Amino acid sequence: MKRACWLAAVAVLAIPGSRAVGAMLDVKAGEKERWSFVMAGRPVGSMSAECRAVRKTAAGAEADSTYNLKLNLPAQGSEIRLSMKGAFTLSRTGTPVGLSIDADAAGQRQNVKVRFASGKATLTGTVGGQAIRKSAAVTGKEFLSVNNLMTLLSLATRVLRPAPGNSVTAPFFAIEMMQSVDLTFAARSKTETLRVGGRNLECVVCDVAPIAAKIHVVRATGEMVRYAMDAQQLVIERQ
Repeated sequence: MKRACWLAAVAVLAIPGSRAVGAMLDVKAGEKERWSFVMAGRPVGSMSAECRAVRKTAAGAEADSTYNLKLNLPAQGSEIRLSMKGAFTLSRTGTPVGLSIDADAAGQRQNVKVRFASGKATLTGTVGGQAIRKSAAVTGKEFLSVNNLMTLLSLATRVLRPAPGNSVTAPFFAIEMMQSVDLTFAARSKTETLRVGGRNLECVVCDVAPIAAKIHVVRATGEMVRYAMDAQQLVIERQ
């Protein structure tokens, strides 16, 4: 029997994930965003996300969001198609509460849910027709990471608020690996100005290790607006 492949076949980027203390997550119901994916100068897809609700809880508040991702990736003269949609819930500190994924990765159906509670992340669902159940310990301080979902990384940087000339390390729980790995955001001393949505925005430029990516984060808000990986000729931008 073939072993189920958990979103590995078309992973453009793997965002692992320990964490420094930052601001609380300030997200409002109705917030929308859209991202474009370009590889080697060619458009290969897009993703969108929307915060549907912010609810009060005993611990403060939780934000419910939905997302939709579609990619057509070049691979040895052909294309690999990935479509993925679902929802996620984050706490007021940006840590995950729950996640759902309904995906088709190169023709393989994947439908999973992940819950974060009592110091554990529990994944259940089906991948390629096979039932799966996995669990892993969490500290409750990790941010959430899912391949290619830019909104999750942008929400994390809104909490971390990297500043020019400083470095911050944070834990991200990578769903694909079901484990936490540290990311370090080393902010360059000089800022750069990007034009996003018709506005000129001063951005902090961060080199992200160990994934060898460069991101632009709006200095005033902390939200990420550009993600680039030179080795893969990949540029992902907020529209």
